[in-house]
Amino acid sequence: MILKKINSPIYLLLLTLLLVLSSCKKEPQKIKQQPKIKSQYTKYITLAEKHYYDQKYDSAFYYYTKIKNTSDPAKDQDRIIYALTKLAYIQYLLGDYSSCETSATEALPLFQKTTDVTYKIFLYNILGLNYGKLLDYDNSLYYYNKALKLTEDPAQKTPLQNNIAVVYLNKNKYSEVFKILIPLSKNTEIQKNKENYAVILENIGNTYLILKDPRSLFYLNLSLKNI
Repeated sequence: MILKKINSPIYLLLLTLLLVLSSCKKEPQKIKQQPKIKSQYTKYITLAEKHYYDQKYDSAFYYYTKIKNTSDPAKDQDRIIYALTKLAYIQYLLGDYSSCETSATEALPLFQKTTDVTYKIFLYNILGLNYGKLLDYDNSLYYYNKALKLTEDPAQKTPLQNNIAVVYLNKNKYSEVFKILIPLSKNTEIQKNKENYAVILENIGNTYLILKDPRSLFYLNLSLKNI
């Protein structure tokens, strides 16, 4: 049971959920169009977000698809990118990893220099998560690192760095896991976030456990104290 915690989807998706909320707040105000189209878009995005947060994913998927199909690719790239990332994330949540890859990669050619960096981080993180599920660890690392390069907020960097460490763990590259997680565990700012700190400690402990190293007990006990 302890080892499964390393791959727990809850912590792996924290960054994605934060970015979803950030994107949702900015999207309706950011893009201006003719009143008729704006009214149609407002209707679709309102319904899509409502169903999404009510976990009615089939209905949310329907309205995000409507946004994608009724938006102008020449003018509404951000709307389409946002819709595609939400479609990909829903597919990820439902375990449809092949379709998630298709939706997410469909958005990549739409990226412009002016594309909101939040959308890029969000999409790269989804691809990192998804490729991890497909056991394509090289691509998973590639997209996590692309997201990490765009991230300046330490609160966003930490989950990405943890995700990268988990990929290295799955690749049996334990020295790389420690190279990432040990410094994070000593970071006083990270220690203030009990949830993040506990997960990092647990992942260190579990890695030592795999190696049958007695230091695992110290880290696992410390993790429990911070839950």
